Amino acid sequence: MIPEDKIITNPAVREVIKNIDLNKIQFSDTNKFYTIDSEPNLLVFYGLKPTHTTPLNAEVIYLAINDIKTFCMSNKINAFSTNKLDGPTSLTGYPRIRTMFRHIFKATDIVVKIYVGQQLTSEEKQQIIYEHHNSPLGGHSGVSRTVKRLKLNYNWRHMKKDVKYYIKHCELCQKNKSHVKTN
Repeated sequence: MIPEDKIITNPAVREVIKNIDLNKIQFSDTNKFYTIDSEPNLLVFYGLKPTHTTPLNAEVIYLAINDIKTFCMSNKINAFSTNKLDGPTSLTGYPRIRTMFRHIFKATDIVVKIYVGQQLTSEEKQQIIYEHHNSPLGGHSGVSRTVKRLKLNYNWRHMKKDVKYYIKHCELCQKNKSHVKTN
């Protein structure tokens, strides 16, 4: 599922479609699907929202998943995978979306795989932590607050460990750290 403005923010999705001319993809009110036969896979794009900044809406997501099920059944597709969708509210959060997929596809034999892990390089992780910790909005928060803020948009193995290491080596945090001694 991609936004109709074709701005892809998910690094894993960008990697899969790096050789595809996204300008060829056209969505309309009557046709939300665009397919590319890329042996051995069939890439199917679904225009979920007008722009990459448009917030997800639970009803729109539900209808989109229903459309995908209909598309899979009419094209005899028995398995498909998608990236993790996650919105800012409990109605559009990943657990709710995963439940929608399970509910809609439960009476079918279609296998659904949702890729939740993001493939980020160490440099990308460091840059993301920097942006969430050192920025004026980050305010050099501690480990828990930085991790909580990161988890709104990212998830990778050992995230907390990476944040702890980063903050431990943050010069400003170490300089301003209060040292409480107990007897």
